[in-house]
Amino acid sequence: MSAAVTPRESGAAGVVDREDRVLVVGAGFTGLGAAAALVRNGVPHDQVEADDDVGGNWYHGVYDSVHIISSRKTTELPDWPMPPDWPDFPSAAQMLAYLRGYADHAGLRPRLELRTRAADIRPAPDRPGRWLVTITGPAGEPETRLYRAVVVANGHHWNRRFPDYPGLRDRFAGELIHSKDYRRAADLAGKRVLVIGGGNS
Repeated sequence: MSAAVTPRESGAAGVVDREDRVLVVGAGFTGLGAAAALVRNGVPHDQVEADDDVGGNWYHGVYDSVHIISSRKTTELPDWPMPPDWPDFPSAAQMLAYLRGYADHAGLRPRLELRTRAADIRPAPDRPGRWLVTITGPAGEPETRLYRAVVVANGHHWNRRFPDYPGLRDRFAGELIHSKDYRRAADLAGKRVLVIGGGNS
């Protein structure tokens, strides 16, 4: 586990008592914003992120030429304006730089445990209003902690949802890719492509 967490044992065997703290799960746009709000309001917190850096979907899950679909002015965080010379709809690289800068600006990195997952979150049976969270760090060793609250900001783009089309594999021998795995148009040059779905991705 990260040096950011100094364990103290609670009454329950093997449970690390973090009851004075809120746990933030995820360090993308929402997770960073939530953690910064906790800092501003003097609420002690821990934060875990499964990836090896902040940024969420802007770090690991967007295609090269993507730009945000909401404007710079409506997207920027209140205490961290985007540079005025940026376009109205910033690129993926700009969004990632913005979020990395925000993590530094808000002083979030000292409490952030990277390559660390919240593997299980459940109500503490003997502590009403408290949560037992099983954390798995880079070494893979699980650790159970007790928190007063949990903010779940793990996003929804990390989990591919591939519909099951009966008989598709019997009738189509070509390449199937999920929108999460698409990176650049050049990869599909010279091919006939069918896009299924009408969402943002």
